[in-house]
Parts: sequence; structure tokens; C-alpha cells
Amino acid sequence: MSTLYALLWKEGREILPKVLVAVALAVVVYLMRNNADFSRSYVASFEELIIGGLVVMAIVLGMDAIARERSTGTLSFLLDKPVAGTTVLAVKFLLGLGGLLLVAPMAWATVYIDLASLEVEREYLAYKLVTVQSIDYASMVALSFTQFSLFYALIFIGSVVTDHPFKGVAVGVALAMVLGVFLTGPATAIFPILNHYPLVAIGLDDQGHLVRLATDATRFWVKVLANLGLTAAALAVASVLLHRHREAMLSWRTVAIGWGAIIVAIFAIFYGGRSSTNGCLLGCSKPLMSSTMGTSLSKTDSPI
Repeated sequence: MSTLYALLWKEGREILPKVLVAVALAVVVYLMRNNADFSRSYVASFEELIIGGLVVMAIVLGMDAIARERSTGTLSFLLDKPVAGTTVLAVKFLLGLGGLLLVAPMAWATVYIDLASLEVEREYLAYKLVTVQSIDYASMVALSFTQFSLFYALIFIGSVVTDHPFKGVAVGVALAMVLGVFLTGPATAIFPILNHYPLVAIGLDDQGHLVRLATDATRFWVKVLANLGLTAAALAVASVLLHRHREAMLSWRTVAIGWGAIIVAIFAIFYGGRSSTNGCLLGCSKPLMSSTMGTSLSKTDSPI
């Protein structure tokens, strides 16, 4: 038991400074919102800032979990301790996840703690106010935390299979891109309920189009539980990989080849879809023009 406590102390001591920096930054942002100019600027871009901050936090917490231990030669020492390797991995994973759980509420608190004072000068930003006014604080935190916990888990897997934190980030982001394509494509074909964003109310986007923004309870819980299930599955995958491969599985060359394949696939999908759409428009326009011309001619040639 003392070995487990020592492990908890070691990991907590490494994660705590990262979390405290994020919390301190959130406090500074809230205090600066008392300044009218800063508050207007923050309201105009709070979604991008919060999402970007949570992305960075997930990366920082997951990138060096195993890769740094492997690169410094301490991984074998940890895994040879009386505590099982699975326990070591779970402690690292859960403490990082706990750090993310502390940061997500603080990030959204910078908006919700003084929601009544939010104002926008430009009409196209009004949809952001509709979003946060339609979704309660707890639901927003739950959704964003579970989404970024999955991203954190993928970065963690990247750290498990590599021997350098930045290499782990490259692998994790690549996995996130592939999974994102699957979840917005084949997965939604199999499970249509995942096809819609689970926050449902009427608002306006930046182009003046109506969008659904408030909470639909069924879709909300499906999304949250699906994210948690995928996060747990990622932890299981990481455990199996670490059990079978103590040494790094992927080199920089392999990572570069993988990224090259992803980039080629993205270009193929994007330009292939664009070309087929243009081809359809051009191909469909000819019969339409012929039909229109035929109709016009028939009307012209017809007797009065």
C-alpha cells in the first residue's frame, strides 16, 4: 500500500503544477472581465479560447505520461515495482483525467459565473449568447469534459506507444483525426442518434442561419455516455499495449508515414467530393438546359 501511495504522490506532484497554472489563468480571465474592453473581446471569442485551452490541457496532461518515463529510463523501474503495471497505468491516466476535470469547470466558469453581464455589439455574435443561455453550466461542463477526456485518452495512447512526448502528441492527434472521421461518418450511419449535436435550441450562426443549440436530454446523455465509453475503451487499449510492448513501438519515420497517409486521404476525400459535386452540377445542367430550351422552342413554335 505504501508503494501505491508513493506512486500517487509522484504522479500528483507532476500533474499539480500544470493544473494550477490553468486554474490561475482562469481566475485571471475572470478578474479581467471587470474591464469592459476586455470583457467585450473575450465574449467575442470565448468559445475558441475555451476549446483551445482544453485541447492544450489534454495534450499537456497526456503527452508525457509514459513517453517521458520511457525516454528517461524510469519506466522499467516503475513496472517492476510491487504495484502491477496496470495499476501504474491507471493511476497515471486517472490523475491526468482528474486534472482535466478540475480545469473544465474553471474554464467555463469564466463565462457562466457572470452570465447576465454578457453583451455583444455585433449581431452575428448573438448566437454565442443563445448557446450559453440555453445550456446550463453543469451540462456544458459534462459535455465538454467527456469530449476532451476522449481526446486526452488518445494522446495518452500516443504516449504509451512512443518514447518522446512530442511523438506521442503526433500519434494522438492522428488517432483523433481518424476517430473523428469515423464518428461523423460510418458511426452515424449505424447509430443515427449520434448524427446531431446534442444541444438543441434555436439560435443564429455567424451567417444568420438557424441552428439548434439548447439541450435535448436523450441526445445529450447518449453523447456523454458514448464519450465516456470510448475513453474507458482507450484506457483498456493503452493497458494492453503497455503490457505487450515495454519498448516504443513507433519511430519518427513511422509517425511521419502515418501522417502522410492521413493528409493524402484528406485531400482525396475533399477534392474527390468537390470534383464529383462539380461534375454532377455540370452534368445535371445540360439536361436541364436542353429541357428548358425545348420547352421554350415548343412554346415559340406553337400556334397562337
